[in-house]
Amino acid sequence: MNEPFWQTITPSTYDWERDALEFVRAGLPDGEPWRAWSNFEFPADDGSMNEVDLLVLGPAGFFLIEIKSWPGTLTGDLQNWILERDGRTRVYDNPLALANRKAKRLKNMLRRQRAAGGVKLPFMEALVFLSHPELDFRLEGAPAQRICLRDGIEANGEAAGILQALTTGQIGSLALRPEVEITPGVARKVTEIMRQLGISQSRRRRTVGDYSLDDLLFESPTGAYQDYSASHIAMPRAKRRVRIYLRNRALGARERDTVQRAAEREFRILEGVRHRGILRAEAFTESELGPSLVFERQDTEVRLDQYLKDRGGLLNVSQRIDLLRQIAEAMRFAHRKRVVHRALSRERPPPRSLGRAGPRAGVQLAGGNPRHRQFRLDRGRGLPHTAHR
Repeated sequence: MNEPFWQTITPSTYDWERDALEFVRAGLPDGEPWRAWSNFEFPADDGSMNEVDLLVLGPAGFFLIEIKSWPGTLTGDLQNWILERDGRTRVYDNPLALANRKAKRLKNMLRRQRAAGGVKLPFMEALVFLSHPELDFRLEGAPAQRICLRDGIEANGEAAGILQALTTGQIGSLALRPEVEITPGVARKVTEIMRQLGISQSRRRRTVGDYSLDDLLFESPTGAYQDYSASHIAMPRAKRRVRIYLRNRALGARERDTVQRAAEREFRILEGVRHRGILRAEAFTESELGPSLVFERQDTEVRLDQYLKDRGGLLNVSQRIDLLRQIAEAMRFAHRKRVVHRALSRERPPPRSLGRAGPRAGVQLAGGNPRHRQFRLDRGRGLPHTAHR
């Protein structure tokens, strides 16, 4: 597929991504009613900024595609994927969940454009394209649905080649059929709506205060905030976690002000709490995306739920009790400071390799939604015990 049917909004800076996009581009038909947009971002009504790797419109449907390129052996379930490579494992969130949220947000934004008046837009399907040719794909059943590989790679019955999925709508045993016939007229209308939406180039280096945002680490399922890894502009080795509290564009001035005050209150609470088991907020700053908190961070941290998925079976009883004790001690300290938590969750940061000779994983609680406290782990040399008195 060539221009003008394929539009590269932002040239990719990654070899693996350029290779994946070229594989799809070279395999798609060149002509009506096909359209494709690669590497763009759009702001959603909830205030989130969303990066899209590839959006494809064709006779088989309308597809938002998240691209990952991982060599190794992939297993997992609907929530977590486990990638094993060279004797090491790493746990990832199933990227289909984030792709689904992006698809819903983009579809809602498209509906609001003037050119969409009186037009029934096709349903937008989210797909994940695992593009590395050396991936050993072992997901089965529901976790493998809507997951695509390179065409020609052997996999189980639920996976499919990305070109087969885009041209036929057949993904393993799942047959996707567009509810709206994709005609050349529909394709031209969608192109006009996309133009009115004003999709923009992906900004790989968005800044918040003195920090340059890197990868999205976590997105609140409620849409309250997004966590990014970040590097100091003048000292790139100084890594931090930046939490951006999202301002829903549909909210009135009073509600938006409530988000602002809540973020400020969250900073005042966490900045004033000094405990080795509670993640400290270092700074509060304003950004174009919303009020933001800067937290300390180590490159090797991993979320508690992902750590337990990966290493939980290796922990002995003493280590398990130790993790619980650290959490309880941090909560006890917070209660003494009259810091109230609700809806504690496993889905927050944490361990750096448990080391070799019986190392200890250190647990920290982290702020989340201004009304919640969630778990964060920091694994490494370990944290000293907090004595009960």
